[in-house]
Amino acid sequence: MNRRGRTAPLPTTPVRRPPVLTGDGLVVEHRDRSGAVAVYDFHTLPVEDALRRSLARLFAARCVPSRWTSHHSSRYFWLPLQAFTAYLATLDAPVADLDQLTAGVWQQWRLSRQNTRFGYRQITTVRGLLLDDPRLSAATREALARRVLQPTVKEVSFQGAEFDAIVTTARRMFRAAHLRITDNARHLAQWQSGTFPRDSEAWLLGEALDCLARTGEAPHDTRVRR
Repeated sequence: MNRRGRTAPLPTTPVRRPPVLTGDGLVVEHRDRSGAVAVYDFHTLPVEDALRRSLARLFAARCVPSRWTSHHSSRYFWLPLQAFTAYLATLDAPVADLDQLTAGVWQQWRLSRQNTRFGYRQITTVRGLLLDDPRLSAATREALARRVLQPTVKEVSFQGAEFDAIVTTARRMFRAAHLRITDNARHLAQWQSGTFPRDSEAWLLGEALDCLARTGEAPHDTRVRR
């Protein structure tokens, strides 16, 4: 409302968001909820220019408020996409564009990934992105749609004797470190109080400990040169 209590007119000019796909169609600018921008340069992908543009369009289509609202989402897909294109660059017959991606190439990519959570992430994120392209052949689309089993995390527990040995070793190391720190602190306090004769071995050690306490680094040479 305005000052007289009347409803203010709505703006007639539509609000336009900045374009996501910029430049020559190979740079994607992803704006998160706060308006911060993350830039993804598809020039850097080691594949044919046509394939770069197709991947950039698929990626840009998700960098909108209705899909990816944070940079975490775009980064989550960007790294596996880099790995996928790096793999395609090693093939004897390069994939010029997504309509030339075959089921065999996709299967080889799947088999090349490690059976880990990271490998699972690479496969599933790239698959989800590629399936948005309607030009994929039926065979390729079917290969991509096949279920990917999530790797199970195996927890290995120590036997009783192994655990006791680890605890014993840890206690021994902690005790030795504690004694060393205590002795050094006592020696530094004595040096600061002037207990040791100047230039004696005990005095030089105290000076080194003092330098370490003040600067975080041990001196290279604490002897006074004449």
